[in-house]
Amino acid sequence: MKDKIGIILNGATGRICSNQHLANSLVAIRDEEGLKIADQTIVPELLLVGRNEKKLKKIARVNNIESWTTDLELALADPAYTVFFDAAATEARFETLKRAIKANKHIYTEKPVAPSVADGLTVIRAIENKGLKHGAVEDKIHAPGFRKMANLVKKRFFGRIVGFKLDFGWWVFDGITAPATRTSWNYQKSSGGGMIFDMVPHWRYVVENLMGPIRCLVASGWTAQSQRADEEGSKFDVDVEDSCSIIIELGNGAFGTITS
Repeated sequence: MKDKIGIILNGATGRICSNQHLANSLVAIRDEEGLKIADQTIVPELLLVGRNEKKLKKIARVNNIESWTTDLELALADPAYTVFFDAAATEARFETLKRAIKANKHIYTEKPVAPSVADGLTVIRAIENKGLKHGAVEDKIHAPGFRKMANLVKKRFFGRIVGFKLDFGWWVFDGITAPATRTSWNYQKSSGGGMIFDMVPHWRYVVENLMGPIRCLVASGWTAQSQRADEEGSKFDVDVEDSCSIIIELGNGAFGTITS
């Protein structure tokens, strides 16, 4: 038996949503005629939402999707779409999620979910009060390398783990001396940028899925590259941290360091 599930994808013109979540995941599932779960086959019915009509039309055409709109309120008002996925601007996520919850949509969202612990708890409580389902993206743990590592940990290939080190280098290039490896909003506070908000949520679930719960941590961030260039080549001053170091103690007594 096939069941369609209506999903709103907000921020559909962004790289993360259009490539990772749309073309490489949901469209692939749809083209394979759904995902089989027990005696059901779930087929995603997609509604794309974005601010740039030209880009939105192109993405919809390339992925053979009929439904799209630049009007978020119109999308949220449609009862045929019961799930809301947000991959739009980080700084707007908290308010956007509150609007989707008010519209009784189940929530799946990119991280960070909110700009503070208090705001995050507000979102969770609002969802639970409505009896809705919710989840945040934890994609890295499903990458082949991490899956293999998790299997080795489970088999105790490493023995008792007492320490670990994770080094991640992604935001190295500044767009001036070499092409940037990240979009410019990542380095601007007004757009919700910053290494800690953007990448540390990934390390949290990677570490906990591989080795167990985190007991405590201490972190420090700094700006290594004070000036960068945006997509048009215009230089701008970086006003968020583009690097960070973390010391972690796990619940099992192991210690580790993360440098990004």
